[in-house]
Amino acid sequence: MEVGAFTGAAFTDDLLTRPPVSGWDVVANLEHFAIVSYAVPAVRVRPHVHPAFDLDCFTGPSDEPLVWVSMVPFEDQDFQFAMFPWLQFQFGQTNYRTYVVDR
Repeated sequence: MEVGAFTGAAFTDDLLTRPPVSGWDVVANLEHFAIVSYAVPAVRVRPHVHPAFDLDCFTGPSDEPLVWVSMVPFEDQDFQFAMFPWLQFQFGQTNYRTYVVDR
C-alpha cells in the first residue's frame, strides 16, 4: 500500500458538492479558527444546561465526574446572508459548547 493511500469509501463529486444556498443561509469564510477544550467538573456545568439533557461525563483522575467544555474562537471574514449578498460583515466570534445526551 502506498503511503497516504486512502482505503475507506471513495470520495465522489456528489459528496463534495454543496447544495445551492438561498434565503437565510449564511456564507462566510473563517480565519483564525481554533478549538480549545477543558475538562471541567460536571457540577459547575450542570446549572448552565437545560434539565432535558444529561451531561456526557467521564471520570477524572480524582474519580470526579468531568465534562468537556470547548471554546471555539474565529473571525468571520465576509459573513453574508444568501438573500442579501451585497451586505458583508467582518467580525470576531467565540462559541462555547459542551457535550450532552438527549434523553
